[in-house]
Amino acid sequence: MQVLGWILLIILIAILLIPFTTLSIRFQYRKRGADDHVGVTLRWLGGLVRLHYSVPKLSWTERGDVSTRQVVQTGKGKTLMSKRKRISLKKLRRFQKNAQRMRRQVRDLHGILRRFFQHVTCERLEWVSTIGTGDSAETGILTGVAWALKTALVSVAGRYVRWARSPRLDIHPSFERQRLESDLVCIVQFRLGHLILAVARLYLNMRKGSEGTWQNTPFRAS
Repeated sequence: MQVLGWILLIILIAILLIPFTTLSIRFQYRKRGADDHVGVTLRWLGGLVRLHYSVPKLSWTERGDVSTRQVVQTGKGKTLMSKRKRISLKKLRRFQKNAQRMRRQVRDLHGILRRFFQHVTCERLEWVSTIGTGDSAETGILTGVAWALKTALVSVAGRYVRWARSPRLDIHPSFERQRLESDLVCIVQFRLGHLILAVARLYLNMRKGSEGTWQNTPFRAS
């Protein structure tokens, strides 16, 4: 009985400490011409718990749909899921409508997300691209546009997250031949407690928004 009490106490302490633990997320995107690769790695408890989600290849169909193969693996390389999936334009439109509906239902959505991202630290951001059309003038113009776009995106991100070190951005112009390559690596980390608090705020504000929408909807007799 005493041993059981100690086990329950240890479990309780572990649960109480979970909000103070740090979750690290590594996002990687690689593009080589028409081939795209996406990978997301989650590390928790210093890497003791690790999950890796990857889309080895994204391919676009003639109808505009996206065909992918999704793989989820543990830190030891064990495959938990591997399946092929087709994302149609209809699904993307449905996702957009759901996102817009959520934005209307959740009160102060921007404020909740902003408070959460204030506790997010970007440990590493590297974004290196190679652009070329085969024409020197066109390549020069595209390089300038790409620099402006990258700088603007990083500037906006800097308003929400903290940088552990300065982002590394680079663009290599290819004047000789057509090339479109890009490598993006981003690592962020935050405490689980801040994520739990943000999710709780989203849920409570969504309920308040739904109640307000229901109360403001005029009753119509059928």
